[in-house]
Amino acid sequence: IIALQVAMFAAQGRLEELTATDFDTLATGPAFATARTGSQGTALTDLPGGLLAVQVRPAANPTLLDLHVAVCWQARMRLIGEPNCLDGADAGPWVNSPAMVSTRVARRT
Repeated sequence: IIALQVAMFAAQGRLEELTATDFDTLATGPAFATARTGSQGTALTDLPGGLLAVQVRPAANPTLLDLHVAVCWQARMRLIGEPNCLDGADAGPWVNSPAMVSTRVARRT
């Protein structure tokens, strides 16, 4: 349960950072190119074997983006989430991670 709490805290923190990021940077900037085509991830130092994955997806309306953050980690010799959660090759953490947060952001005018 502690690992899940750490994972959720990390995911929520990253989502807060994303929502504070400029819409155009998320939508077209090079820093999020990988997140728009698959999953962009980083290792989590406070969760052994933890990986935090980010996806940025356009919504039906061009002034909206869907942001997803999921966490995969190792616990008791098993992987929680998806083993390929950062390669974008399959549904990845978006189906299998118990620690995922999402939101939709709008372009501010």
